[in-house]
Amino acid sequence: MPSTAIDFHRLTVHFTVAVLMFAPLLQALAVWRRAAGLQTAARACLFGGAAAAAVSALTGFLASSEFRNPWLETHEMLGFTTAGLAVVAAVLSLWKGGAEPRSRAGLLTLGGLCIAGGLAATTGYFGGHMAHGHGEHGPFASGVAAGAEYANLPAALGPAHDRFMEKCSLCHSLDKPLTADITADEWPDIVRTMAERSDGEITADDQALIVRFLQFHAAHRSPGPVPNPGR
Repeated sequence: MPSTAIDFHRLTVHFTVAVLMFAPLLQALAVWRRAAGLQTAARACLFGGAAAAAVSALTGFLASSEFRNPWLETHEMLGFTTAGLAVVAAVLSLWKGGAEPRSRAGLLTLGGLCIAGGLAATTGYFGGHMAHGHGEHGPFASGVAAGAEYANLPAALGPAHDRFMEKCSLCHSLDKPLTADITADEWPDIVRTMAERSDGEITADDQALIVRFLQFHAAHRSPGPVPNPGR
Protein backbone atom coordinates (compact mmCIF):
# COMPACT_ATOMS: atom_id res chain seq x y z
CA MET A 1 0.00 0.00 0.00
CA PRO A 2 2.73 2.61 0.81
CA SER A 3 4.33 2.19 -2.63
CA THR A 4 0.95 2.65 -4.31
CA ALA A 5 0.29 5.64 -2.06
CA ILE A 6 3.53 7.29 -3.17
CA ASP A 7 2.64 6.78 -6.83
CA PHE A 8 -0.83 8.25 -6.41
CA HIS A 9 0.51 11.15 -4.35
CA ARG A 10 2.97 12.05 -7.08
CA LEU A 11 0.27 11.67 -9.71
CA THR A 12 -2.34 13.87 -8.04
CA VAL A 13 -0.33 16.54 -6.22
CA HIS A 14 0.65 18.53 -9.31
CA PHE A 15 -2.90 18.48 -10.63
CA THR A 16 -4.17 19.64 -7.25
CA VAL A 17 -1.87 22.65 -7.10
CA ALA A 18 -2.45 23.62 -10.73
CA VAL A 19 -6.25 23.58 -10.76
CA LEU A 20 -6.71 25.09 -7.29
CA MET A 21 -4.46 27.99 -8.28
CA PHE A 22 -6.21 28.41 -11.65
CA ALA A 23 -9.75 28.35 -10.19
CA PRO A 24 -9.57 31.77 -8.43
CA LEU A 25 -8.21 33.34 -11.61
CA LEU A 26 -11.22 32.07 -13.56
CA GLN A 27 -13.61 33.21 -10.83
CA ALA A 28 -11.98 36.67 -10.75
CA LEU A 29 -12.44 36.96 -14.50
CA ALA A 30 -16.05 35.83 -14.10
CA VAL A 31 -16.69 38.56 -11.52
CA TRP A 32 -14.95 41.18 -13.65
CA ARG A 33 -16.78 40.32 -16.87
CA ARG A 34 -20.01 39.02 -15.31
CA ALA A 35 -19.40 35.81 -17.28
CA ALA A 36 -21.37 32.82 -16.05
CA GLY A 37 -19.36 30.55 -18.35
CA LEU A 38 -16.10 31.46 -16.64
CA GLN A 39 -17.71 30.86 -13.27
CA THR A 40 -18.76 27.41 -14.45
CA ALA A 41 -15.16 26.72 -15.49
CA ALA A 42 -13.93 27.90 -12.06
CA ARG A 43 -16.38 25.53 -10.39
CA ALA A 44 -15.16 22.65 -12.56
CA CYS A 45 -11.57 23.38 -11.46
CA LEU A 46 -12.74 23.52 -7.87
CA PHE A 47 -14.48 20.13 -8.07
CA GLY A 48 -11.47 18.50 -9.72
CA GLY A 49 -9.05 20.18 -7.33
CA ALA A 50 -11.05 19.17 -4.26
CA ALA A 51 -11.10 15.52 -5.33
CA ALA A 52 -7.40 15.54 -6.18
CA ALA A 53 -6.53 17.34 -2.92
CA ALA A 54 -8.36 14.72 -0.88
CA VAL A 55 -6.49 11.91 -2.65
CA SER A 56 -3.16 13.77 -2.36
CA ALA A 57 -3.59 14.38 1.36
CA LEU A 58 -4.59 10.80 2.13
CA THR A 59 -1.93 9.13 -0.02
CA GLY A 60 0.75 11.52 1.24
CA PHE A 61 -0.12 10.62 4.82
CA LEU A 62 0.00 6.89 4.07
CA ALA A 63 3.30 7.19 2.20
CA SER A 64 5.10 9.11 4.96
CA SER A 65 4.42 6.86 7.93
CA GLU A 66 8.06 5.77 8.45
CA PHE A 67 9.78 9.10 9.11
CA ARG A 68 8.61 12.30 10.75
CA ASN A 69 10.08 15.80 10.86
CA PRO A 70 8.64 19.28 11.46
CA TRP A 71 8.58 20.21 7.77
CA LEU A 72 6.74 17.02 6.87
CA GLU A 73 4.22 17.55 9.65
CA THR A 74 3.62 21.14 8.50
CA HIS A 75 3.25 19.91 4.92
CA GLU A 76 0.67 17.33 6.02
CA MET A 77 -1.27 19.84 8.13
CA LEU A 78 -1.45 22.27 5.21
CA GLY A 79 -2.41 19.46 2.84
CA PHE A 80 -5.35 18.31 4.95
CA THR A 81 -6.43 21.92 5.52
CA THR A 82 -6.32 22.59 1.77
CA ALA A 83 -8.30 19.45 1.01
CA GLY A 84 -10.90 20.19 3.67
CA LEU A 85 -11.39 23.78 2.55
CA ALA A 86 -11.62 22.75 -1.11
CA VAL A 87 -14.26 20.11 -0.34
CA VAL A 88 -16.30 22.58 1.73
CA ALA A 89 -16.04 25.19 -1.04
CA ALA A 90 -17.14 22.61 -3.62
CA VAL A 91 -20.21 21.70 -1.54
CA LEU A 92 -21.11 25.37 -1.06
CA SER A 93 -20.61 25.95 -4.77
CA LEU A 94 -23.14 23.22 -5.55
CA TRP A 95 -25.56 24.80 -3.11
CA LYS A 96 -25.16 28.32 -4.57
CA GLY A 97 -24.22 27.21 -8.06
CA GLY A 98 -26.68 29.45 -9.89
CA ALA A 99 -25.60 32.69 -8.22
CA GLU A 100 -24.56 35.62 -10.39
CA PRO A 101 -20.74 36.11 -10.36
CA ARG A 102 -20.96 39.55 -8.70
CA SER A 103 -23.48 38.44 -6.10
CA ARG A 104 -22.49 37.92 -2.49
CA ALA A 105 -22.23 34.17 -3.07
CA GLY A 106 -20.02 34.73 -6.13
CA LEU A 107 -17.68 37.04 -4.21
CA LEU A 108 -17.51 34.63 -1.26
CA THR A 109 -16.66 31.88 -3.72
CA LEU A 110 -13.83 34.04 -5.07
CA GLY A 111 -12.49 34.59 -1.57
CA GLY A 112 -12.64 30.89 -0.74
CA LEU A 113 -10.91 29.96 -3.98
CA CYS A 114 -8.13 32.47 -3.31
CA ILE A 115 -7.52 30.95 0.13
CA ALA A 116 -7.61 27.41 -1.24
CA GLY A 117 -5.23 28.32 -4.06
CA GLY A 118 -2.83 30.02 -1.66
CA LEU A 119 -2.86 27.03 0.68
CA ALA A 120 -2.28 24.65 -2.23
CA ALA A 121 0.73 26.70 -3.37
CA THR A 122 2.16 26.83 0.16
CA THR A 123 1.64 23.11 0.67
CA GLY A 124 3.32 22.40 -2.66
CA TYR A 125 6.26 24.60 -1.66
CA PHE A 126 6.86 22.62 1.52
CA GLY A 127 6.60 19.31 -0.33
CA GLY A 128 8.77 20.39 -3.22
CA HIS A 129 11.38 21.90 -0.92
CA MET A 130 11.67 18.66 1.04
CA ALA A 131 11.88 16.54 -2.10
CA HIS A 132 14.01 18.71 -4.39
CA GLY A 133 15.24 21.78 -2.54
CA HIS A 134 18.85 22.67 -1.86
CA GLY A 135 18.23 24.66 1.29
CA GLU A 136 18.09 23.76 4.95
CA HIS A 137 15.51 21.00 4.47
CA GLY A 138 16.25 19.79 0.94
CA PRO A 139 18.01 16.57 -0.07
CA PHE A 140 21.40 18.30 -0.17
CA ALA A 141 20.95 20.33 3.01
CA SER A 142 24.18 21.30 4.70
CA GLY A 143 24.55 19.90 8.16
CA VAL A 144 21.81 17.29 7.84
CA ALA A 145 20.99 15.88 4.45
CA ALA A 146 24.51 15.86 3.11
CA GLY A 147 25.18 12.68 5.00
CA ALA A 148 27.01 13.83 8.11
CA GLU A 149 30.66 14.12 7.22
CA TYR A 150 32.10 13.13 10.57
CA ALA A 151 35.75 13.59 11.33
CA ASN A 152 35.99 9.87 12.09
CA LEU A 153 34.17 8.62 8.98
CA PRO A 154 36.40 5.83 7.62
CA ALA A 155 37.58 6.26 4.06
CA ALA A 156 36.17 2.82 3.28
CA LEU A 157 32.69 4.18 3.96
CA GLY A 158 33.02 6.86 1.27
CA PRO A 159 31.22 4.76 -1.39
CA ALA A 160 28.49 3.87 1.13
CA HIS A 161 28.03 7.56 1.98
CA ASP A 162 27.82 8.49 -1.70
CA ARG A 163 25.34 5.71 -2.50
CA PHE A 164 23.17 6.82 0.40
CA MET A 165 23.23 10.40 -0.94
CA GLU A 166 22.36 9.28 -4.46
CA LYS A 167 19.66 6.70 -3.82
CA CYS A 168 17.89 7.85 -0.68
CA SER A 169 17.21 11.29 -2.14
CA LEU A 170 15.12 9.75 -4.95
CA CYS A 171 11.95 9.58 -2.88
CA HIS A 172 12.40 11.82 0.17
CA SER A 173 14.69 14.35 1.81
CA LEU A 174 17.78 12.89 3.45
CA ASP A 175 17.08 14.43 6.83
CA LYS A 176 14.40 11.76 7.32
CA PRO A 177 16.74 8.79 7.85
CA LEU A 178 19.46 10.91 9.46
CA THR A 179 17.17 12.29 12.17
CA ALA A 180 15.01 9.19 12.66
CA ASP A 181 15.27 7.36 15.98
CA ILE A 182 16.28 4.04 14.40
CA THR A 183 18.92 1.64 15.70
CA ALA A 184 21.66 0.01 13.65
CA ASP A 185 19.93 -3.37 13.91
CA GLU A 186 16.68 -1.96 12.50
CA TRP A 187 18.18 -0.41 9.37
CA PRO A 188 18.51 -3.57 7.18
CA ASP A 189 14.77 -4.30 7.24
CA ILE A 190 13.87 -0.63 6.71
CA VAL A 191 16.26 -0.22 3.77
CA ARG A 192 14.92 -3.42 2.21
CA THR A 193 11.37 -2.05 2.49
CA MET A 194 12.44 1.24 0.91
CA ALA A 195 14.15 -0.65 -1.92
CA GLU A 196 10.98 -2.63 -2.64
CA ARG A 197 9.16 0.68 -3.18
CA SER A 198 11.79 2.12 -5.51
CA ASP A 199 10.74 0.20 -8.63
CA GLY A 200 14.21 -1.26 -9.09
CA GLU A 201 16.11 2.00 -8.51
CA ILE A 202 17.78 0.56 -5.40
CA THR A 203 19.58 -2.72 -6.06
CA ALA A 204 20.83 -5.30 -3.59
CA ASP A 205 24.32 -3.82 -3.86
CA ASP A 206 22.88 -0.37 -3.15
CA GLN A 207 21.08 -1.72 -0.11
CA ALA A 208 24.24 -3.22 1.34
CA LEU A 209 26.16 0.05 0.99
CA ILE A 210 23.30 2.19 2.32
CA VAL A 211 22.88 -0.07 5.33
CA ARG A 212 26.62 0.17 6.09
CA PHE A 213 26.49 3.96 6.16
CA LEU A 214 23.25 4.19 8.15
CA GLN A 215 24.49 1.68 10.71
CA PHE A 216 27.65 3.72 11.14
CA HIS A 217 25.53 6.86 11.47
CA ALA A 218 23.25 5.23 14.06
CA ALA A 219 26.23 4.05 16.10
CA HIS A 220 28.18 7.34 16.03
CA ARG A 221 25.66 10.13 15.89
CA SER A 222 25.52 12.49 18.82
CA PRO A 223 22.55 14.39 20.24
CA GLY A 224 21.83 17.75 18.65
CA PRO A 225 22.51 19.04 15.14
CA VAL A 226 24.38 16.83 12.69
CA PRO A 227 27.87 18.24 12.00
CA ASN A 228 28.27 20.40 8.92
CA PRO A 229 29.68 18.28 6.07
CA GLY A 230 32.96 19.22 4.44
CA ARG A 231 32.79 16.88 1.49
